[in-house]
Amino acid sequence: MLCADSPSRYNLAELKGLLIPMYVWLRPLRLAVCVSSSFLAIMFCATAGAQTRHVPQSKLIAVDNNVHLHYLDFGGNGPALVFLPGLGSTAYIFNDFAPRFTDRFHVYALTRRGYGSSDLTSGGYGLPGRVEDLHCFLQAMNIKRVILAGHSIAGDEMTAFATKYPAQVAALVYLDAAYDRSDTRVPKPDPALMAKVRESWYGTESPTYASLDVRRERMKKMYFGVWSDAQEKNMREISVTNVDGSVSDRTPSWIDSAIQEDSKKQHPRLQDVKAPALLLFARQRLENRPLKMDRVTRRALMDEEDRYEKYFQKYIDENRRRNFKITVLENTMHGLFLEKPTEVAKLMRMFLAERAEK
Repeated sequence: MLCADSPSRYNLAELKGLLIPMYVWLRPLRLAVCVSSSFLAIMFCATAGAQTRHVPQSKLIAVDNNVHLHYLDFGGNGPALVFLPGLGSTAYIFNDFAPRFTDRFHVYALTRRGYGSSDLTSGGYGLPGRVEDLHCFLQAMNIKRVILAGHSIAGDEMTAFATKYPAQVAALVYLDAAYDRSDTRVPKPDPALMAKVRESWYGTESPTYASLDVRRERMKKMYFGVWSDAQEKNMREISVTNVDGSVSDRTPSWIDSAIQEDSKKQHPRLQDVKAPALLLFARQRLENRPLKMDRVTRRALMDEEDRYEKYFQKYIDENRRRNFKITVLENTMHGLFLEKPTEVAKLMRMFLAERAEK
């Protein structure tokens, strides 16, 4: 894939997060605590969330010659920090979270091709293509070295990018994104059980919604009632209104499938990442959420969660490395930066402050 030689930029007036295999059935949005005693880290974290909010610049930039990607430029001073959304979301999902870092970084959020206002193409959705889209974006923006922070499936893109272009990566932040989606050891959940849980959680699957209001209520359930301006903007960006007033996804479902399947085939390896990385995991046990389930279903769900917990702890232990910081946020949904933005921002700022000291 060739990057565009002369990038053009234009001002622009579901959360089908691919999760660990157990939760693919549910289709939700979805160990050592990072601590520093240094004065710099304390001061760095103390300002988290205190930034002045402003409207980011919404732009398009050319990559791969005729393909344009949408991004938000939040401004700020310092090293480049680029946020990458999970599957089904756009740059707007970071609209409330990204400004927390503009005091120390120049902050961007990028929408991958096929979603939101980025171009929808017939191909380019494999992991190598997505990595080259990111590479071309950084080249077009003249960003020589970058901090990447990605949610969910964006973790695959970060791992593959850091492996191919190690000199361009200053640090990585995995927002519940550091999973091995091809790991055959992951316990396989019971499809019938997961269907019952999904129904209790947010209802049956549907390709269309009667209105934007109906979709909003559905998504609120998926987020356990958490809703923000960023989620509202993201919902509108991923939706299209049909002639009969119903609402559908802007992105065809085959694109989601293509990205998921290719990520499983590529098998990017965390062990190959040389850059310092913060791995934040959101660990939620669904039986602890206010879902209406009968006793038998709840008991079966608890058994499934227990089986997964054993695998998860082993996976965490296997990924303890000198250049990795690992924090598990218990009782937290997959959209951890939406549910616990202050805590997640503090952990990120502390980690990045430690990197700045070295």
